Amino acid sequence: MTNRELLISTVQHYTSLNRCVNDDKCEYSNRYFPQSSGCAIGRWLKPEDALTIDNHSGGDIASIFESDFINLLPEWMQEMNVAFLTMIQDLHDLQDRSFWNKDGINESGIRYVRDICLRFGIPSLTTEEFKHKHKN
Repeated sequence: MTNRELLISTVQHYTSLNRCVNDDKCEYSNRYFPQSSGCAIGRWLKPEDALTIDNHSGGDIASIFESDFINLLPEWMQEMNVAFLTMIQDLHDLQDRSFWNKDGINESGIRYVRDICLRFGIPSLTTEEFKHKHKN
């Protein structure tokens, strides 16, 4: 998976109703959120691996990269830039600057995605690519 593909998939997957955030803390697994498939990183993990990270790490993606838990990530994700993955995680997680509404990504989120694209040299997303596609 490329950076752009992961970014588009994240943008099209989430709304304010299906994110995996519990008391301002993201969960990799969907143990508290049956309506979700996990957080922006966790939804790509085997369910048991996401739960393991929740139970034993609870850290952000940078701390996972610095631990043995990195082996629980898909190989393609292990090869990605951790700064990029951190921004993907922040796009999903941040409560103080929520980037989502019930219909998908909001204007603040679109600006953040554009910042990600600029920082990592990713071609800008089209209007169509910003549209929510996941069925809750």
